[in-house]
Amino acid sequence: MDFKGTKGEWYFDKKARTVSTKEIIEGDIICDAPECFNESMVNWESNAKLIAAAPDLLNALQYCIDCLGDEFALPSDCISDAERAIEKALK
Repeated sequence: MDFKGTKGEWYFDKKARTVSTKEIIEGDIICDAPECFNESMVNWESNAKLIAAAPDLLNALQYCIDCLGDEFALPSDCISDAERAIEKALK
């Protein structure tokens, strides 16, 4: 499966309060901060940084699964959890 979301490197812009791509393309804003500054903003910056890292995390996880294959004796839930996370990201 291939990622169907916004392509390119994602980054967190604290000043603009967005996660977006560096290039101006359709779909370049991935997420934006809520309008009101209430309890929803408490964790927004940390969440935005995680969102910005999502494509890199997905690529790293897919690479690890590809490298491991069936050659290593890992707990069965380790691989299945990783595969479920990848599937969730790509669905």
